[in-house]
Amino acid sequence: MDQTLLINKIDELIVVWDNKFVGSLYKDLKTRDIAFRYDGDWIKRVRVPISLSLPLRDGEFNHAETAAFFGNLLPGGEAMTSLCQYHNLPENDIFASLTHFGRDCPGALIITNVNYKLNEENNNYWDITNIIHKGFRTNDFSRLYPLLRYGQGPDLSEAHYKLPLVYEKGSFYVPSFLSYAPTTHELKFSLREFKNLCLNEAFCLEMAKFINLPVPAFEILEFYGNYGLLIERVDRGVDPAGKVKRRHRENFCQALGYGAAPAPGQPTPGYRDCCKVINSLKVRNQDNALTDFTKLSIFNFLIGNSHQNARDFSVIYNLSPQEDNDYYLTVSPFQDLVASRVYQPLSPKLSMPIGRADYYDILDDIQFKTFLSDINASVDSIVDCLISVISPLKQFFLDISDEADFLFGNANLHNRLRHIFGVNSMKLINIVSRLNDGQDRIAD
Repeated sequence: MDQTLLINKIDELIVVWDNKFVGSLYKDLKTRDIAFRYDGDWIKRVRVPISLSLPLRDGEFNHAETAAFFGNLLPGGEAMTSLCQYHNLPENDIFASLTHFGRDCPGALIITNVNYKLNEENNNYWDITNIIHKGFRTNDFSRLYPLLRYGQGPDLSEAHYKLPLVYEKGSFYVPSFLSYAPTTHELKFSLREFKNLCLNEAFCLEMAKFINLPVPAFEILEFYGNYGLLIERVDRGVDPAGKVKRRHRENFCQALGYGAAPAPGQPTPGYRDCCKVINSLKVRNQDNALTDFTKLSIFNFLIGNSHQNARDFSVIYNLSPQEDNDYYLTVSPFQDLVASRVYQPLSPKLSMPIGRADYYDILDDIQFKTFLSDINASVDSIVDCLISVISPLKQFFLDISDEADFLFGNANLHNRLRHIFGVNSMKLINIVSRLNDGQDRIAD
C-alpha cells in the first residue's frame, strides 16, 4: 500500500480482471467516501473500461460516480440487509461489503485486498450437496445463511433465496473459505410465504423462450416435493480447456451511473434511459436488441410483471479477438421474469412506469403513447410486436404439455396466468387499436 494512504487515513482494495490489475478502490476512513482510480498500465495497455459510466481516464472518480458502479455489484434491498446483519457488517458501507463479498462479484471483476497476488489465487470448492438436500427436506437452510442472498421484503425480486454455486452432474459446490473460484449457476428457492415463486419464474421463462426472447439456460429441480430453479450465470463461460472464465457484465443502472438505492424522491432510470444504453456506441446488433427489449416490455405487461427495473437488464463485455485491446457490448439474456400480479395486491406498483403510469390499472392511450416515444417506436411497429407476442402465447396456453401443466398446476399458475394474459391482452389491443386509427389487425 502507498504510505501516503496511511498518512491520509485511506484504506484500499484492488480491482482485478482476468488476472490483470485494473485499478484501486479507496475509502476515506474519516468521511467514509469511496473513490476509484484506473491503474496507468491498464489505461495504456488494455484500454477497456469497467463501465460505460467510468470511462478510461487518469485521476479519481468521485464518491457518487464510484458508488453507482460498485454499489450495484452487491445485492439490493432486504437481501443486502440480511447479509450485513448475519456477517456483522455496517449497512450502506459498500467498501466493507466488497471487502467481504468481492471475490465472486457479478461480471469479471475480483475485488480484494492489496496482498492479492496475480495468478496465485485459491480456486478450491466446497461440496454442499448434502446440505442442499437436507435444507429442502427439512425446510431449514440455516447452515447456508453465510452464503445466501435473500430477503423478506414485499418486492418479489427479493422474496426468495439466491445461492451462487457450481452445479455439476447433480452435485452442488460453493467456493471454499477465502477462495476466488468463480460460480457458474444461481439456485433460487422460495421463502415459505411464496412457496411456488420458483415455479412462477420458470413458467415465465418458458413463455419468454416460446416467443424467442433470449433467456439464460434454466432447469427446475425437485427436492422432496419442493422446487428449486437453477439458472446458468450469463457472466460465466467455459474456455476450450474446460476452465470456467468470468465474463464482464454491468447492469443498466451501472452503465447509466445510477446508485443501487437512490434516496426517496430521486429519479430512477426508465424505458428511455434503458434505450440509451442499448443505443450506446459499443453495443452490437442494436436493432435486434431494441426489438427484443420492446418485445420484453410488452411481454412483461401481458404477464403482469411489475417489479422489473433497469438493474435487471445488463450488457456483456466481449473482448474482440480481431483487434487487441478492443471490445464490444451485447445485451445479455433476460431474467428475473415473474408474474407478480398472480400475488396481488403484492407489488402492484410498477418499478418502471409505462409513460407516467406507475400502475397497470391506470394505463391509458396517452400514457402508452408516451411509452412509445420513450422507446422510439411507432404504432405500426408496436402492432407487429403485439402480433409476435400475443399470437404465439395464445398457442402456448393451448398446447402446454400435460407434464408442464401438472408441474405448474401445483402452484395454480396455469389458470391464473392465462386469465391475467387474457385481460391484459385485450386492454393492450384496445389501446393500440385506438392509436392505430381503429385498425384491427391484431384483434384476431
